[in-house]
Amino acid sequence: MIKMTIRFIKSDEYERAQQIVTYCFPWLHEVSDNLKSYKLQYIKPENVLGFYDDESEQLMALAQDIPFKIMIDGSPMDMGGIAMVASLPEGRHAGHVASILKRWLEIMKDRGQTLSMLGPFSYEFYRKYGWELGFDRLNYSIQIERLKTFSHKTGHMKSFAKGDLDKLNALYTMYAQTHNGCAIRDEITWTDFVLDDPFSDKYKRYTYLWFYDDGAFGGYIIYTVKDGKMNIHEMIYKDIEAEEGLLSFIYSHQSQIDQVIWSTATDEKLHIIL
Repeated sequence: MIKMTIRFIKSDEYERAQQIVTYCFPWLHEVSDNLKSYKLQYIKPENVLGFYDDESEQLMALAQDIPFKIMIDGSPMDMGGIAMVASLPEGRHAGHVASILKRWLEIMKDRGQTLSMLGPFSYEFYRKYGWELGFDRLNYSIQIERLKTFSHKTGHMKSFAKGDLDKLNALYTMYAQTHNGCAIRDEITWTDFVLDDPFSDKYKRYTYLWFYDDGAFGGYIIYTVKDGKMNIHEMIYKDIEAEEGLLSFIYSHQSQIDQVIWSTATDEKLHIIL
């Protein structure tokens, strides 16, 4: 019987860890340089558990915990976000990943992380270890001409500048108070993971702010444009006037795009006003 060890990886094992992760997530090969930069800048050894073959002392599988505070019923709670769950094929169906996940749950409890979240490839797989469906999303796929109703410009837009971050964070925080699961964001989270994508430099994320006629800030949109589609990563607004102003801005791209894609909270009522 082969003996195994579970422990936190060491910084000199990052290269091996990257090989395992890119094997399991082939799209990461296309952004390997970004991944190297990401792991050096953001990944701490104490947040990555590895599964080792005691004989070869080789790292065979791993999983990362990304600590966050998220909002639940208007209050912040510590959460462990499970990511980069990966195993080499020769070790699959041998309980390696299961052992790591069980150990992570013990560690997260000891660290005071009351909750854990992940984006599963399979609900059935993770349900065995205690995770369950936590949130629903509403997915919109809209032909751009459906937004022609909002072609009349209201308010005014401006592109994001560094001094605008406080405005975005204040509105987002207000939104998070009433939407379970929203992470509390610090400046690095905003600049490196929301306004930008650390795993892609091919398609820039654009951020624009919408203002009422009196100059007050009313909402914002973060999006990318690719292959004739606008993918909205986040759009938050104060009221219907602000929403219609943002929809007018989206429609102004009708010469560039055919479709708008947006995944958002289930209390969004855009489909009612289309």
